[in-house]
Amino acid sequence: MKYFLTFSIFFFALRGNTQNLADSITYAGFSLQDVIAEKLSNLAVNNYQIKIANKEIQVSSQDIAKSKAAWLNNISFSGNLNAYSLKSTLGNSIITPQLNFYPRYNINLNLPLGFFMTRISEVKIAKINKEKSIDQREKTLYDLKQQIKTQYQLYLSNKYLLAIHESTIQDDKILFERVQTQFDNNQVDLEVYSSAVKKFNDQLTRKISLLRDFNASRYALEGLLGMDLNEAIRQISNPPAKK
Repeated sequence: MKYFLTFSIFFFALRGNTQNLADSITYAGFSLQDVIAEKLSNLAVNNYQIKIANKEIQVSSQDIAKSKAAWLNNISFSGNLNAYSLKSTLGNSIITPQLNFYPRYNINLNLPLGFFMTRISEVKIAKINKEKSIDQREKTLYDLKQQIKTQYQLYLSNKYLLAIHESTIQDDKILFERVQTQFDNNQVDLEVYSSAVKKFNDQLTRKISLLRDFNASRYALEGLLGMDLNEAIRQISNPPAKK
C-alpha cells in the first residue's frame, strides 16, 4: 500500500508538471526563453575547445619570449691563453725573451651579419602567431555561443513536444483501456479492439522517438557547455558574487 501510494503521488506529480508545460504554450506571451539561452552561451568558456585555445595563446607568449632571448644563441665567445708566457709570469724565476710571447691571451666575439634582421623578424612572427591564436579563440568562442543558443532552442522545443505528447498519450491510454474492457466483455468486436491497440502502440512509438530526440539534444547541449545542464542552470541562476 505504501509503495502504491508513493507511485501514485509521483505519477500525478509528473503528469501535472507535463500538463503545466503543455498549458504554458497556449499563453499569448509564450516564447522559448531566449534569455536563458543567452546566459547559457556565456558558459562557452568552459568548453574544451576554449581551454585548448587558451593554452595555444600561452604557447605563443612563450614563443615571443623565446624569440627575444634567441639572440644569445647567435653570439660565440672564445679565448685562448699563452701557456708559456703565463708559466714564466707565475712561477719561473728564469725568464728568457724567447718565452715572453705576446699577446698572452686572445678573446674572440662573433656576431653574424644577419643577426639583427633575423631576430627582429622572428619576434614579429611570434607576435603575429599570438595575435592569430587570440583571434582564433574569439572566433571559436563566438561560434560556440551561437551553437549553444541554437542547441538550447532544439532542447527546449523537444522538451515541449514531449510534454504535449505525454499529455495526449495519457488520454489515449484511458481510451484504450476502456476499449480493452469492452472487448473483454464482448461489447466491441476484434476490429475495433485492434484499431485501438494500433493507435495506442503508435503513440508509444512516437513517445520513444520524442524521448530519444529530447535526450540527444540535452547531451549535445551539455557537450557544448562542458558541464551538466543542471549545473549550468544553477550557475546562471546563482552567479558568483563579484569581489
